[in-house]
Amino acid sequence: MKGGALDVVRGAAVVIDDRMGQETDVNDLMRQLRDASIPTVELKQLPPVEALVHWKQFALIVMDWALIDLGDASDIEIPGGVTVPSVLSEEVVERNIAFIRALLDETALPVFVATNEDVDRVNSDLSDAFCEAFPDYAERVHVFSKRELKPNLFQTIGDWLSSRPALRVLETWRRSYIAAEISVFHQFSRAQHDWVASIQRAASADTAEVGVMLRDLIAANILNRVGPLDVVLDEAATNGALADATALRRVLHYSAVVPDSSLAASEVSTGDLFVPADASEPFEAIRILLTPECDLTSRDDKWRFTTLTAKRSPRDSKESRNRAKGAWKPSRELYLTVNLLTEDCVEYDVALKDWTSEMVVPTRLGTSLVIWPGYRRIGRLLPPYSTFLQQNFAQVSIRKGLPRLPPDLYAAGGC
Repeated sequence: MKGGALDVVRGAAVVIDDRMGQETDVNDLMRQLRDASIPTVELKQLPPVEALVHWKQFALIVMDWALIDLGDASDIEIPGGVTVPSVLSEEVVERNIAFIRALLDETALPVFVATNEDVDRVNSDLSDAFCEAFPDYAERVHVFSKRELKPNLFQTIGDWLSSRPALRVLETWRRSYIAAEISVFHQFSRAQHDWVASIQRAASADTAEVGVMLRDLIAANILNRVGPLDVVLDEAATNGALADATALRRVLHYSAVVPDSSLAASEVSTGDLFVPADASEPFEAIRILLTPECDLTSRDDKWRFTTLTAKRSPRDSKESRNRAKGAWKPSRELYLTVNLLTEDCVEYDVALKDWTSEMVVPTRLGTSLVIWPGYRRIGRLLPPYSTFLQQNFAQVSIRKGLPRLPPDLYAAGGC
């Protein structure tokens, strides 16, 4: 990664240092940000955690470690070399940890600690606090000596970010998404200043939920304007044993299935995954909804659910490895083997002829909506996986074949 400001930071920065405005080393950091024309929020103490709702789109967070909460005496200058009492130091560390924990929970931002304290000691405090709850915290939290940032803040931070592909991809996505979002807003506003009203009327005509229709319209338009991400990554290692096969399985599962916690409670869609309400993991059977989305928009308080049942069928590693190329492909016995329905990626067999179709009437349980009484949704299988199931199901169980034409259709003769 290049060390220029635009290559590292696109957006506003936050710098937290209790000696802000004094003749200290934080001035050099602020000068570099000003020279790069980066809007910067300057704080002398940590904000309340509740304020983080406004922090989700910052590009850079740099905080000092020895932040002394002076209260009303925050303008008092602390001479260099003055030692903070040990009890207060523990309080400072606890506040820092609580604040960083909130940042890890509520944002996807990298956090840079710039300090004159002993870097090893700070890293030890972070490790003690996060090694269990956030074992990968070091992928987002990095401690620099302030001396490291003096020559070139952007080069130093850029070099660290270049070794964190996930952060680089996330930042590239953020930039591309914002540009696409602005493009969508401008296009629809040029078409009609009150374009939302048109969508509301269309939703009303279709008896569809306006929030869902707006989400689908905006998301589809933004996604198709983003294009390929302009990010250069090192070649991924392809040889040798996997360091963490469990992590690989989780990543592949998340790429195929959206968890129920991220879905609208009142919305159903093709690919929704259901298990019996009292089922516990590992799920022995998962019902996969194949009803086309166009048949799920009705607000008549009932739907026709056409489902296939995936039955858990774990196999030993050798057999699974031999079957890998055949996964998601139909067999002569008219079933599919799918691997990504659960985090462990255990194989499930889907008999294409073993399908059901029934009317489902959602009910309310207190303030919650139960889409399918007796079942609970655990997630949604995304395209192309759900589409693949639909297509193979149609080939086997729905699509009616045409009769063969006789070979002498165009034979000579006749009237």
